[in-house]
Amino acid sequence: VSVGVQSGLINQKWMSYIKLGQVRTNGFRNNSSAQVESYQLSVVRLLKKGSLRFNAFGGFAKSELAYLGIDKSTFDANRKSNPFVNGESDAFQQFFNQLQYYVALNSKSTLQASAYFIKGAAPKFQFLFPESWGYSIYLWFRYHSYRRRYDELLSFGSTILWCFYNAYL
Repeated sequence: VSVGVQSGLINQKWMSYIKLGQVRTNGFRNNSSAQVESYQLSVVRLLKKGSLRFNAFGGFAKSELAYLGIDKSTFDANRKSNPFVNGESDAFQQFFNQLQYYVALNSKSTLQASAYFIKGAAPKFQFLFPESWGYSIYLWFRYHSYRRRYDELLSFGSTILWCFYNAYL
């Protein structure tokens, strides 16, 4: 289920959009439910030659674990069998915020700049592959990221991009 609302153009300067979503399932396998809640927000301020936009989105997901395989005889006896039987579950949340600036410098070039902040956390993360096995979730976030606690990741960054447009292409 999701619900979204757009404001349309307000006072020839502002636009906004918000969307809320929710997914819930009991899952096919035993003890394999999932609950996912999300949001998205965007606010735009139109400028004389460009725009300033704030974007935010994120959510929370909680799921019972059901990723282990089963042997054929177990499958034949009960297709919904799940080796996890004691309520094993995990939960994650992530929040992404971004500020974007766009300006037309002239008829052939633009300047775009953005800055962002991401916060991710795993308030319940039971089954992490151990780093001693060579696994590390944080290897994917090497740049502009750091670990505050074992279960939380923050990321900061910015980009500046010049876009040149050639009318003859």
